[in-house]
Amino acid sequence: MSQLFNGVINAIAAEIRGGAKLSIVLLRLIKIDWFIAVILSYAYKFFTAIISPDNGVYYSADYVTFGCLIYIIIFRFSQDKYAVLNIYPFVSIIAIVIIEALNYNIRNAAIDDLDFVRHILYNPLIMPTINAILFGLYLSMLSDPLKIFYARSGIGIIAVFGLLYIIFWLAVYSNIFPASGVARNNYLNNNHLSYACLFCAYSVYRHNAILRFNNSKKLFIYITSAIIIALNTTRGALMCAVLYALVEAFNNWGIKGVISKLKLYIVSMLIVMMGLVAFFVFQTDQEPVNSEYGFYDGELVEEIIDSLDSTVIDLNNLKAIEINRDSESHSDGVISSASRFFTNYLGLMYFFEYPIVGIGTALAYSIKVLGEGIHSFIFLYIASFGVLGVCFLSLSILGLYKSFSQSSITDLSGLRPAILFAVPILIFLNYIPVYAIIFLCLESGVRSQRVLQSLTH
Repeated sequence: MSQLFNGVINAIAAEIRGGAKLSIVLLRLIKIDWFIAVILSYAYKFFTAIISPDNGVYYSADYVTFGCLIYIIIFRFSQDKYAVLNIYPFVSIIAIVIIEALNYNIRNAAIDDLDFVRHILYNPLIMPTINAILFGLYLSMLSDPLKIFYARSGIGIIAVFGLLYIIFWLAVYSNIFPASGVARNNYLNNNHLSYACLFCAYSVYRHNAILRFNNSKKLFIYITSAIIIALNTTRGALMCAVLYALVEAFNNWGIKGVISKLKLYIVSMLIVMMGLVAFFVFQTDQEPVNSEYGFYDGELVEEIIDSLDSTVIDLNNLKAIEINRDSESHSDGVISSASRFFTNYLGLMYFFEYPIVGIGTALAYSIKVLGEGIHSFIFLYIASFGVLGVCFLSLSILGLYKSFSQSSITDLSGLRPAILFAVPILIFLNYIPVYAIIFLCLESGVRSQRVLQSLTH
């Protein structure tokens, strides 16, 4: 393994010393930016999993994406004498790996008992986070038109794939395409795609002056996004959409000059949360929900709370909460919602108990309720890396924002809407999607008049 790694590094170094001739040829032949845009797309992972169920996971693995991003960053830097590498993302990546190394040795725990290098490379939390940061670093090196290319291509790939997915969903649902068990359930409930479609629709709504999709393409993106969210019954994406709609309504028709934009966001989020709390309160005295898409069952919640009362927040007593999942009174939707809520709660409790460096990803992934682990990037991340991890990740985000906006780091006018977009999604997704970085880019530097002028010349 080490010999192969050293050979790859030496080959890259020799290529750069030789003027990157082979890379230039490849760049012209395969259009490297299209290649990067495709492999970063969720569509690529979905297609490779269907076409090659046995090997698709290797073709689309996060460490493969990591290698491609490292190579293209080195290549761009070697070719552009004016390129400047932002040091903050590198510091954040190194810090995250060091924190994980501390937990790996202190807690004596690894994913599938892997050695540390493979524990990092195969890690479903660390590698997507590193890739998102690296992609942001790569975007910060590009010209403004290329930044917009990645935004347009990312949205375009998801939209076209969305249409194909709708056809595929209907084929699976009608049993035309053979699928059963877990595979069928994953095909019919593709929540990852729902959030990606939400990104497409919201980006087009906010930034079409820059993206420049015509009316027919805009309508296509809106319709396919709505259909996919509905078909997948992605409740989280629907709640995020309602939140975004409330924010835009406050921005456009609220009491201007009285409440700042930041306070408007907070008020909007409070309204959504109050509505959800009211729903739970009114449902408490009702009969358990038996439908597949229900999401609250007072009886099940009481069982979990009783189990939590006997659970000690201790790494030596990290036990899963298991309750009979075959009960007819507990539908799939109820179990999904209950497990997500209480695993997030446990993640938060472990963060409070071990706040400095967390408990590491291996132990964080072992927190389970009803057989399901933490399904939220935010709660998974804080439980894994603690306050230090949050600080270093925030450092990389601020560094990327400064590179995108090319303005003072104290000017956060573009950062607030990007955070508003990302945080609700990261409550429901257990990784950072690369389109969150694209949205950050759109909200910061790409929105400026400087970019609009560069596109007209």
